[in-house]
Amino acid sequence: MRSPSLPHRSARARGPLALCPPFAGWATLSLLLGVAHALSAPGEPPPPKDGTTTASATTDVHATTGDESPAAHELLTGSESPAGQVLAARETPSSAPTDAAGGDGRAAAPSPASTDDGRTTPAPEPAPWVVALRERLATTSSDHGEVGLYVRHLGTGAEFSWLADETWYLASGVKVPVAVAVLRRTDRGLLGLDAAVELQAADFVDGTGHTNRYSPGALLRVDYLLEQMLVYSDNTASDALIREVGLDEVRGIARELSGSDFAITTLADVRRKVYGGLHDRAARLGFEEWVELRRTSPDQRVAHLRRLIGVSPADLMVANLDDAYHAYYAQGHNSGTLRAYGALLAGIAEGKALSPEGTEYLLEMMSRIRTGQRRLRATLPERVSFAHKTGTQHRRQCDLGVAVGDPSRRATSSVVIAACARGFRSLGAAERALRRVGSAVNASGIWDVSPHELRRDDAPTNLALSTIGAGPTSGASPADDRAPDRDAARQSAHVDLSASAP
Repeated sequence: MRSPSLPHRSARARGPLALCPPFAGWATLSLLLGVAHALSAPGEPPPPKDGTTTASATTDVHATTGDESPAAHELLTGSESPAGQVLAARETPSSAPTDAAGGDGRAAAPSPASTDDGRTTPAPEPAPWVVALRERLATTSSDHGEVGLYVRHLGTGAEFSWLADETWYLASGVKVPVAVAVLRRTDRGLLGLDAAVELQAADFVDGTGHTNRYSPGALLRVDYLLEQMLVYSDNTASDALIREVGLDEVRGIARELSGSDFAITTLADVRRKVYGGLHDRAARLGFEEWVELRRTSPDQRVAHLRRLIGVSPADLMVANLDDAYHAYYAQGHNSGTLRAYGALLAGIAEGKALSPEGTEYLLEMMSRIRTGQRRLRATLPERVSFAHKTGTQHRRQCDLGVAVGDPSRRATSSVVIAACARGFRSLGAAERALRRVGSAVNASGIWDVSPHELRRDDAPTNLALSTIGAGPTSGASPADDRAPDRDAARQSAHVDLSASAP
């Protein structure tokens, strides 16, 4: 039976659901991961009696969101980290690489356990890929900046952490919980994908995507706005959807899935807070002024801002854009730990956030994003699929997603990868660092985890896996039900329902 809230080929709902073939198996994957995790629970150790807990995904938050255009980053100069820094230089006990193979997958590094008679049993050995990844990152130069990394193998529960418990600016990574908030309403029948959202003047933010081609008052479909927000990292589409569902709901969903609300703000607020740090008048600039500023080279942007608001250099609260962003990041907006964001991604992949159909819809859309093609995705083997979201801001870059190593056994080869970079002198340098991280992950052997390492119950898992690729499950349409007229559907998703598009 098809879900009435997620129509596949109705006359009014031809948007992203009809734009491309389904990301086959995502719905089955999330269902299997949830069931398999429950089946593994009886074999897990009970919580400690002394009240101690494993490492938590909750953390304090620190920083903002931004656009995905490389033009604003290539000309940046200066550095926030000493030259020649090695990735291991700032590793701390709280962020040291860890491996967890049981519980909820977020446990700290294993330690010896005591039996009732006082004897100590040896701690389990870290997964081989964890050891290999730690060794590779420890010898990798950071090229004047630093990177953080969190990896969790959802089939085994083993995890790796490299500065993952520090606070990182997530940039457009916060758009994923926005999408979850929208699709959860769709799951509940409260908001159709073909519903119209009226653009308001306050929604408009400079950046990539196509939503800014429309005018205030234009009516745009929910599925179109979702695609623009995720695939093209459209800031205006993001703010329109945040207004539709409410910022409190977005933060609540992030907190539910990760233990942190990431102090999410609208994208327009990012601009106001950053440039307002230079002068109070800057916070009152309109959309056209923001676009004008964005088109100005970074080294001339502060001077152009002064001309726009009519102030002298002596009137500025900080001298340059680096200092303005540094002050903004310190406020903690749109930031969090990579461990917490990894928990968010795991919750989505395991079907804890949305219905199976909603999960498949979201992950399929995240698998075809157009931004950050020279980051982690550039290093992944061709057979590995990657549903992810990138984030880019002044000296801050991220790539965050769920990879599947073997489509024939999705439930046991899914891997959460959350990586961010900061302090690099250019976008190109940051992306090179992220590619080095991706290469280290690939070379660790994580895609070749043996069946005996899996924490799942063998019989039910093998039985369930036999259904993957065998056809649609209940509530899903056959792939060919979405295929006809895909080009026409793609065009219709860009049509303003009010017929007032430029």
